[in-house]
Amino acid sequence: MILGRVIGSLWATAQHPSFDPVRLVLVVPEDPLTGEVGGATVLAVDSVGSGSGDTVLVVYEGSSSRQVLADPRTPAEAVVVGIVDRMDIQSTEALVSGCASGAQDEGPRAAKAASRRARRTSRPAG
Repeated sequence: MILGRVIGSLWATAQHPSFDPVRLVLVVPEDPLTGEVGGATVLAVDSVGSGSGDTVLVVYEGSSSRQVLADPRTPAEAVVVGIVDRMDIQSTEALVSGCASGAQDEGPRAAKAASRRARRTSRPAG
C-alpha cells in the first residue's frame, strides 16, 4: 500500500471497458514522517472520489486491485482505496527509544505490538 498525494487526473478516449465508470488519477508517493512528495508517479483508479491535493491510500498490487473493483479482468494495477483525514505519528525519537528498550530482542511482532500500544495510549480523548 502506498501513501500518496493526488496531483491530477487523466482522461482517455479509448480505454479498457472496466475503466468506463471510473476516474483515473495521478498519485505521487508521500513520506508520512516528513510530508515530502516524490518518487515515481502512479496512475490509479479512483474508487473513493478523491480530489486534487488529497492525501490518499493506494493499493498497488494487481489482485488486490481486481478485488476492490470486483472485476477479475481489469488491467488496473493501482486503486485509491481511502482518503486520509488525519495521521497521528509518534516522533521518530519515541520509535527509536522504544526499540532501544529491548523490543527488538523479542522480534518484529513484539516491536509492532509495542508500537500499537503506544499509539493507543497517546491518542487524545474524543
